Amino acid sequence: MYVVDAECFAGASGQEIADRFPQCIQLSEFTTKLMVAEIRRRAFNENTALASCEIISYLELGGAEETSSGWTLLNTLTLLSSAGPSVVQAMVAAALPSTLVKCLYLFFDLPELGTDVAAGTEVTPHESRALLQKVFVQLMSRLCSSACAAGRSWRAATI
Repeated sequence: MYVVDAECFAGASGQEIADRFPQCIQLSEFTTKLMVAEIRRRAFNENTALASCEIISYLELGGAEETSSGWTLLNTLTLLSSAGPSVVQAMVAAALPSTLVKCLYLFFDLPELGTDVAAGTEVTPHESRALLQKVFVQLMSRLCSSACAAGRSWRAATI
C-alpha cells in the first residue's frame, strides 16, 4: 500500500505538503475511496455490534488485520487532510465525512474493552482506543470544518 510517511512531512504545513507532494490530491482520492470501501464492506452486516467490532478492529493500532492497514490508512488521510481545501474536497466528494459519521453511530454498539495486551505489541486496548479516538476526531474535525463539507451536507439535507 502506498501511504504518506508521517516522518517525511513532520512539522510541514498543509501548503508545504501540497508543494512537496504534487500528487497528494490523487493519493487523497485513492486512499479515501479505499477507506470508504473498506468501512462499508465491514459495516455490511445486519448485526450492528458485529459491524462495529469489525470496523474498530480494522482501524485500531495493533488490530487483527495485517499490520493495522486501517490504522495506517486513517493516519495517511489525517495527514493529507491538512494539505488544503482541494484535498479535503476530494475526501468529501468520496463520502468520507458521512462514512465516518456512520462509524460513530456504530461505535455505540462496541462491547466493553478487555485488559489483555495484544500479542506482539505493548499497547493496551485502552491506549489503542484512545489513540484511535484522537486521530479519528482530528480527521473529522478537519473535514467537517471545511466549507465544502458544510455546503455538501447542507445541500444533501435540503434535497
